[in-house]
Amino acid sequence: MHWDLNHFVVLKQATAKMLVIHDPAQGVRRMRIEEASRHFTGVALELWPAARFKAQKARQSISIQGLMGDVHGLKRGLTQVLLLALALEGLVLLGPFYLQWVIDQVLVTHDASLLGVLVLGFLLLTVFQVVVTAMRAWSIVWISATLSVQWVGNLFGHLLHLPLAFFEKRHIGDVVSRFGSVQTIQRTLTTQFVGAALDGLMSIITLVVMAFYSVPLTGLVLAAFAVYALLRWGIFRPLRRVTEDHLVYAARQQSDLLESIRGMQPLKLANQQDQRRARYA
Repeated sequence: MHWDLNHFVVLKQATAKMLVIHDPAQGVRRMRIEEASRHFTGVALELWPAARFKAQKARQSISIQGLMGDVHGLKRGLTQVLLLALALEGLVLLGPFYLQWVIDQVLVTHDASLLGVLVLGFLLLTVFQVVVTAMRAWSIVWISATLSVQWVGNLFGHLLHLPLAFFEKRHIGDVVSRFGSVQTIQRTLTTQFVGAALDGLMSIITLVVMAFYSVPLTGLVLAAFAVYALLRWGIFRPLRRVTEDHLVYAARQQSDLLESIRGMQPLKLANQQDQRRARYA
């Protein structure tokens, strides 16, 4: 099926209300007949596989190292941020002990000297926590800025060495959108990765402590987590499809914006501002 006047898609399944297509640009998609009619140009090819045809799974995979490329200082920066985050988590966990010791020791024994020691100790602990928080924030800003410069430079160098056919097959907004995705990858591999690692570690520690006090309560928490994981898995595929559609339409919108700015003089001479605005919206 000829799609959007620029490529073909494969029709995998058709019902009275839905179509299942394989789009080389976006993968397998399910859509209503009304939505498909806005993309289908009316041209279709009916093809059969040859006798020697063999189905193969040609999936290109990329490792984390290949995704990061030649970036210096990443491991050292991530290690520094992770250690500071672990220290901050430990300091936060020490906070409730102040209230516990005050209630269990000071109020029971009426020991004013012990209260003074606790106040002084936890005041210093609070100051140290503020210092560690500032150091972590500074480390995150430093590693983000450093890696951003390296990643953007490496990506731009790779972009310049791509063949001309790469740019002939894509809109300018698509290229710009791919280039801008380096910021999302950077956040995922730095701050979000450290946050996810800490959340996972704290969850394991919490489950171990809960299991020490009450095994049935821990089982209840694990059952709730299993239900949550199943719900997230159920909405993952629709959410991924909507996100991919958003990226595609955002790239097209960016292409229209750049082309309109570049061709502003002929656009005004032809008095096509309203038509261009309608297309952009």
